[in-house]
Amino acid sequence: RSSDLWDDVASELNRLDQAVLMEDRNLCRDAAHSLKGLCGYLRDSRLGALALTLHNSASSLPFKEMHDLVKQLRALCARPVA
Repeated sequence: RSSDLWDDVASELNRLDQAVLMEDRNLCRDAAHSLKGLCGYLRDSRLGALALTLHNSASSLPFKEMHDLVKQLRALCARPVA
């Protein structure tokens, strides 16, 4: 169901927020990987590209820049109004 997908997206965004706050690069990479997969179901290449960037750079990107990417993802992943 579509609402389940959006719940999963919100959950992964929350995991990303948590990972950045805790400065946990492994959790950031894992959550970005999961979000990238979910973005495939949304069929939005912008979201997938952003999640892929975050996933690929999680081991070296400064946390401030990771935070900015997560904010961009959150803005793009706003749940559509039914």
